[in-house]
Amino acid sequence: MNTFSKISSLRQSGDNYLDSALTIAKELSSHNTTILNNISELEIIRKKRNDLRSNSDQILTRSTADKAFLTLWIDAQTELIMKGNNLAKALFVSNNKLENVLEFNSIVKNSIFYASEFAGRERAEIGALIGNSSPIKGEQLNNLMRYRGVVEENIRSILEVKKNPN
Repeated sequence: MNTFSKISSLRQSGDNYLDSALTIAKELSSHNTTILNNISELEIIRKKRNDLRSNSDQILTRSTADKAFLTLWIDAQTELIMKGNNLAKALFVSNNKLENVLEFNSIVKNSIFYASEFAGRERAEIGALIGNSSPIKGEQLNNLMRYRGVVEENIRSILEVKKNPN
């Protein structure tokens, strides 16, 4: 079996698992608008990702990718993963308001801590670079990108709590 066939097989398996998960989520949450909205968002980004798939197949089998397409592909895959994670979290939100307040308070406090901490690390590293009048080297850029990723992910978590009507 060649590499492309292996990738296709893994894709099909992953798609089947996602289909099963969506079917179960829809059955369990037919009256929960938050979960139904999460399912809808996931299905929209999944379609976007699937539309890009034919281009990725061409790249995998016979050509090289341009940077713009790679960015679109990675963004679509990342968004699909994040929407799946949001749905998974929404499935376990309690119907009890007090429990939700306590859970969301914990999520927000933790996310603010991490976003602040890693934004501070990012700021300190940039400040040191400016102070030394030195260009950004590979390892420093990797650190900055990692810090930025942690900041953005924690801000995303806060915004997801804001979207939840419970």
